[in-house]
Amino acid sequence: MKQTDNLLKIVLIIILCIHIPFLHAQDHLSGIKDEIHHLNSVRNLPYESDATAIIDSVIRHKSSVFYTCENYSQYQLYQRTVLNAIANKDTIRNKIDLTLSKNNFVSNYLIKPFHPWFGYARPTKTLNEMALTTLLLEESKTVFSDHSQGKHGSLLHASGYEGFFQLIGQQNISSLLDEVFGDIDFYQSRCNMMLLAFKNPLAPTASDTYTYHLTGQKQIEGEDCYEIAFYSENKKENAFAGYLYISTDGKYALVKALFTLNNPDNSNFLKNIRISHQYALKDSLRIPDRKETRILLGDEIQGSFLAERTSTYYDYDFSPPQTKIAWGNKHETGYRNRDSAYWENTRPYPLTASESQAENLHHTADETAYFRYLQNTILILMNNHITVGGINGPVELGPLNQFISYNSMEGLRLKIGGNNTVNLSDHFLVGGYGAYGFKDETFKYRGDLIYSLLPRTKYIWEYPKRLFSFTWVNDLNIPGQDLLTSTRDNFIYSFSHSPTDNMSLQRIGILTFENEGNHNFSYKLGARYMYDRPKGVVQYLQVNGTDTGSDTTTVDNITTTEFNLSLRYAPGEKYIQNRDKRIAILRGKFEFNLEHRIGVKNLFSSGYSYQITDLNAYKKFDYKNNSGNLEVYLSAGKVWNRVPFPLLFIPEGNQSYIFKPRSYNCMNFYEFTTDQYVSANLNSMFNWSPLNWFMEKSRIKTTLGGKIIYGPLSDNNNPELHPELFIFNQGVRPLGKTPYAEVSVGLANIFKVLRVEYVRRLTYLNNNSGQNVLKGSLFFTGSFSF
Repeated sequence: MKQTDNLLKIVLIIILCIHIPFLHAQDHLSGIKDEIHHLNSVRNLPYESDATAIIDSVIRHKSSVFYTCENYSQYQLYQRTVLNAIANKDTIRNKIDLTLSKNNFVSNYLIKPFHPWFGYARPTKTLNEMALTTLLLEESKTVFSDHSQGKHGSLLHASGYEGFFQLIGQQNISSLLDEVFGDIDFYQSRCNMMLLAFKNPLAPTASDTYTYHLTGQKQIEGEDCYEIAFYSENKKENAFAGYLYISTDGKYALVKALFTLNNPDNSNFLKNIRISHQYALKDSLRIPDRKETRILLGDEIQGSFLAERTSTYYDYDFSPPQTKIAWGNKHETGYRNRDSAYWENTRPYPLTASESQAENLHHTADETAYFRYLQNTILILMNNHITVGGINGPVELGPLNQFISYNSMEGLRLKIGGNNTVNLSDHFLVGGYGAYGFKDETFKYRGDLIYSLLPRTKYIWEYPKRLFSFTWVNDLNIPGQDLLTSTRDNFIYSFSHSPTDNMSLQRIGILTFENEGNHNFSYKLGARYMYDRPKGVVQYLQVNGTDTGSDTTTVDNITTTEFNLSLRYAPGEKYIQNRDKRIAILRGKFEFNLEHRIGVKNLFSSGYSYQITDLNAYKKFDYKNNSGNLEVYLSAGKVWNRVPFPLLFIPEGNQSYIFKPRSYNCMNFYEFTTDQYVSANLNSMFNWSPLNWFMEKSRIKTTLGGKIIYGPLSDNNNPELHPELFIFNQGVRPLGKTPYAEVSVGLANIFKVLRVEYVRRLTYLNNNSGQNVLKGSLFFTGSFSF
């Protein structure tokens, strides 16, 4: 989650910088507070037993009154998302005038350079307030569904974007906002919002969570309705609180819902939230008409901003389609290049005065030198690369955090790398790096050539992927780690509790085709050549003769050539594309990975034939009453042939002080090896900590975890039975019949961004070779949640 934390923090930093003159303006926001206070007052109402009976009737009548009872539906959807800074007029004027009169850092660098922006602030409906629209996102699409078969699709006609965050990417911003606002449908059992799961008040088992009160009757758009207040007694539950307006005509249809979170104080950064759903009639069926969500994030000290999303539904049609439907999400050609005339004819309601200035504000911001410097800085922090020639430059250098590092074999390691950007070519990427270790006095290098079948707009690796790539690398590697994806020379990993003295010099050539399309399914086909020569204390030794105590012969290197296939499936996964990496903002319902490798002897001097299968799966479970969650990783693998121990499974250890969720944090590099294994990794997060005994409103969370791997080496790969195999030496040992296990306990959400973990090793506490064994230690990493 560390990468997710960094990206979200960057977004907040941008917003904070933009909103400095608005820091203490709360008049407009107090209007939301009044509405929330009114909603939360339902807890003081007398109980009415009729409310539960009405809710039961709503649930029973859903299949006959909601539009999804039709076999087919089609409608138009217009959605507008806005981020506004809103402040009192006098607050803006007085604060700016006072700040501009001073000669200090805030005035010279944070107010004066951005002073022209304030001219784009416009009065709101209250007249005493000003709004500055910092982001405007619009979409117009057709949505169609076959409810009888559970098929859904959409055709995006237009997507408009104005704002300060374009360097992050329009698709990334849209994906992040979609997960923050969620898609709430009270007729479904559960929904997601702000990366959290909620039970809906009209779910079949909702009465287990919610309490209902019948408060009377009201007219909604001229229709008589029951007004039912609802909330959860458990304030720590992920639940809603508010009012449901149910028709009194005997059909018990939901006419309107006005609600908020059951306890907004449970969430980081969130101050208040107000949600409104309005339903209309179409052919005697209830259809969504308008949904509005208003979210206030931040606080009075650090600043705050108001995020609003409005979805308008119209032009419903329940007629069966006359032509074959292409299901899935599609878009029209040029959907991002619609002109102002198109939008004026498309919008069901006009832009506000502030929203209409978003484009002009954006152009002014681009002409502000300090803002360009700010964008460059943020882009460097996000991508860990610096672009030569500005944001749209043709070449980038990086990764920056790998330019300087240290390890015990290379000593001080200097590295410089880079590649072209899509501004130079939207199909080809050429890149690589060169590195030099001052202790081993050896130059290392890597070269990459990537070709995308699809033209790219921001990164060559962006979704959907259709990539051919070739890589050649000559560098030191830690056995058990992937040299092509390893970040072992990250500066932060230079600080370790044990020396890294068991690397190999590897020359690897790999040719890959990667395809990732719809439905979160991807596959890779590849061919890989590897030359491996031990450079550390571990040696490749063969016994002379059949007596294991006889003299040994040192093997200088091993060479392999293999073909491989890997599959990945993660339904429901949502992510942000950050250069060459994807940051999951919503993990899949489950994740499944399968890899199979086939080694071919005598091909390019390969010395071995083998088949190796490796698979892993992930699933997340939520505890009841929002008490926490459990993440489960299960893995298994098998080497089907006889090969020396460097080609077996080598569990990934960790000798740094950075907690790695998927690694064995108290295991050394290259400590164990096996030809068959099963493993489990459990990590539980509880929305409570012992600090709550002393600080009731503390949001620090408790973590508990455990990792275990079982995989006794089979006789087929035991060097005591097969002298042609390499004997184990210098601390490398096979896993025995006793599993390796470690447990962890920690605190997360410290200062909203830090996680501290204590990890304790439970087995294999001694190593007869004299290699140090870490029995327990503190580890650190990032942590973020709403």
